Amino acid sequence: MGEMSDADKKLLENIRYLETRYCTYDLPIEFEGFTLYPVKMQDYNEFLSASSCLTLIKNDDIMGIKKTYLEYLLSKINDPLEGAFWSMRLSTIAELCFHVTSCLKCYHCGKVLSYDDYMAQTEGLSEEETRKKLICDCGNIYSQTLWYKQDEESGEQVIMLDNQKLNNAVFNKLRKIIMY
Repeated sequence: MGEMSDADKKLLENIRYLETRYCTYDLPIEFEGFTLYPVKMQDYNEFLSASSCLTLIKNDDIMGIKKTYLEYLLSKINDPLEGAFWSMRLSTIAELCFHVTSCLKCYHCGKVLSYDDYMAQTEGLSEEETRKKLICDCGNIYSQTLWYKQDEESGEQVIMLDNQKLNNAVFNKLRKIIMY
C-alpha cells in the first residue's frame, strides 16, 4: 500500500476528531459549510444502496481516468441508460446525509414545492403558464435544491446542494467522511 498524502493524513486527523466529538453521540457535523447528519439504522439498507455513487472506481473505466470523481459521477448521471439510477442515488445521499429533499424551494421565504405537486399543477398548461408556476407567492422564483452546473469562475462541474456549491475538492472530502 502506498504512502498517504499530507492532505489525506490531515483529513484522517479531522475524521478522528469528528468521530470523537460528534459520531459517538450521533450529532450532526459542520464540515466545509455543509451539515452532515448521521444516517439512522432504519435507513441503513437505503444508504448502502445509494452509497455506490460515492464509491465509484473511476479508474476502472477508460472514460473515467481523465475525470475527477465528481465529473465521473455527473457523467454517469448523464448516461441515457443508467442516469436515472445514479441521479436517484445522489438524491438519496442528499436526503439521508444532508437532510436536503430534492424539490423546488423559494430561498427567499423558504416555501417548498415538491416535483410531484409542480407536475400536477402544470399538467396541460402552456410553456408560459408553466413558467409562471415557478414564481412563489412571495414573488421570488423557486429553485431546485439539488442540481449541477458548470461554475462560471473556475469552469469546473459543481453540484448545487440547497443553494451551496459543492466542487470537486469538497466533494472528495465529504464522500470520504460520509463513507467513514
